[in-house]
Amino acid sequence: MRVTPQHTVIIKWVNNSFTDDDVREELNMKFESLFSIESMQGTMNERNRHIKVEMFNKKECNKLLNSGKVNLGGLMHSADEFLPSPRILICNRCNLPGHTKKTCSNSDVDLCRRCGKPRT
Repeated sequence: MRVTPQHTVIIKWVNNSFTDDDVREELNMKFESLFSIESMQGTMNERNRHIKVEMFNKKECNKLLNSGKVNLGGLMHSADEFLPSPRILICNRCNLPGHTKKTCSNSDVDLCRRCGKPRT
């Protein structure tokens, strides 16, 4: 189960010595509607990482975002809105956006992506 991206915050530059469980304990003291906490893949280096925090309550999420900072282990960390990458559907049959080949009603034959002519 996931929470909508509008209820998700990224806490940036959290030291690797501070575990996800430590972060969960600290945030549970401040916020009641905590849903999940996970380290974001691709943001980890030898010292720091970003943590994605999901909350049930939009008001608590907005409170955290409006402050822009959160105190974890005596250190202030930046808190920013989570903006997921957009998911664009492009049909492999007619090459138009907004649907997939399975639901395509625009074309009966597959069209080439490069030239736009029917595939042979």
